Amino acid sequence: MVPAAQSRHTGSSRAQSQEMFEKKSQNLGWRTALRGFEVACWR
Repeated sequence: MVPAAQSRHTGSSRAQSQEMFEKKSQNLGWRTALRGFEVACWR
């Protein structure tokens, strides 16, 4: 059996990692769009 505090900590850390992952993917998408925009401008 897991203590409530520990399970809460795990949940919060999981939410944090999910948030970080979303920010990373968002940043990656923005970079990809920027690169595509640069390529389109250079043509």
